[in-house]
Amino acid sequence: MDRNLTYLLSIMNQYSEMKPLLVRFVQEVKKITGCEAVGIRVLTEEGTIPYETYTGFKRDFCRRAGPLSIDSDRCSCSNVFREEYDRKLPCYTQEGSFYVNYMSRYLPGLSEAERKTCDFCDIFHYESVALIPIRVQDRVSGLIHLADRKEDRVPLDLVELIESIALHLGTAIQRVWILEDLKAAERNLEEKVREKTEQLQQRWQQLIQANKLSSLGVLVAGVAHEINNPNQIILANIDLLEEAWRGVSPFLDEYCEQNGDFLIAGVNYSDFREELSANLARSLAAARRIDGIVGDLKEFSRKEPDRVESDVDINLVIQGGVTLMSNYIKTATGNFRLELSADIPPVRGSFQKLEQVLVNLLENACQALTSRKQGILVRSSLRQNQVEISVQDEGRGIAAVDLARLGDPFFTTKRDSGGTGLGLSVSSTIVREHGGRLEFSSQKGEGTTATLFLPLDDQLQQGEEY
Repeated sequence: MDRNLTYLLSIMNQYSEMKPLLVRFVQEVKKITGCEAVGIRVLTEEGTIPYETYTGFKRDFCRRAGPLSIDSDRCSCSNVFREEYDRKLPCYTQEGSFYVNYMSRYLPGLSEAERKTCDFCDIFHYESVALIPIRVQDRVSGLIHLADRKEDRVPLDLVELIESIALHLGTAIQRVWILEDLKAAERNLEEKVREKTEQLQQRWQQLIQANKLSSLGVLVAGVAHEINNPNQIILANIDLLEEAWRGVSPFLDEYCEQNGDFLIAGVNYSDFREELSANLARSLAAARRIDGIVGDLKEFSRKEPDRVESDVDINLVIQGGVTLMSNYIKTATGNFRLELSADIPPVRGSFQKLEQVLVNLLENACQALTSRKQGILVRSSLRQNQVEISVQDEGRGIAAVDLARLGDPFFTTKRDSGGTGLGLSVSSTIVREHGGRLEFSSQKGEGTTATLFLPLDDQLQQGEEY
């Protein structure tokens, strides 16, 4: 025993990781004590005390006895962790260890509640049981569990020996925790260096991208022009073909009724008639789609915004944005509210572009939430001759130093999750095109409010700036 003990004490401080240390410890303690089974429970941050490692115990025993909580479970193990015991009882040592050498004779003398604390050991017929605390800085952070189906396998002198070994184990565990903290700090430092390096690389890529976007505007304008001209011819010809077909089809129908079906381009007229109408409709839809894409390309390349001329119902814009984001909102929060004022007059603007702004603000609000219990509130109101739309979230908030930069191109607080820094920049540009402004207020950890101000129709026509 002395040789094994000396060897165990000499190797405990050689380990830098917890699992190998505890595995080797139970192996050596089993040799020293001669007990059939040895295990170690370690207290987790959640307050549970699972078996970190064991040898000799049946897997079913550890599965059934393992998931204990020091807060809700009352048993000998949790009593040792909580240090709730009567030192006058013969089954406890002065150091707080629990031990019995004849479980079957010990249980009948206990109350029903006390017997429950030893049920698992009794069920698996362990007569000799010892639970020895492992202290780290005067706090019980683990315990050593000895068990044997024979009696008198854990005498007091053996328990006291293991108590002294447990003190050394507590020191070794503390050393491992310190090493783990140092490794974590080193990884954190390396991560920060990596992040800074990535930020510099991203800034360089942003400069490259900005130059590309500038050149792309010129290229897109030319491409759009080249596509638009032939597409307008296609649209005009489709209109002509439809008009011609409407004029000639009655004569062909009459001929078919009088003389029977006939071939056109190798196809029966009855089939050709249906196919031609459908093909003309599909061709017209495709050409109009091209026309829409060309319009978008022109809009992208245009340096000055188009004059905004249509009346827009802001409440419909909000409802449309919410509809588009409905699944995203349901995933992010169980507390979403809409408060829309009924007396808001229309504003002059682009429904689609303002809807794009609302979608972007709603997406940011959802991403700011850290729990589904946190809420989002969207309001519309009329104040001081201007329309106000606010999107308020109860999320993580934005640091004061970052608030003023939210509209800057490529600035984002969500770089790690794929943010490009273009969403709010584009939104701010759209709002300015409408003669309005976009403002943000936030408290770190308390949420953010984005408020969109838009002028009424008569103010926009007078060219008032906001």
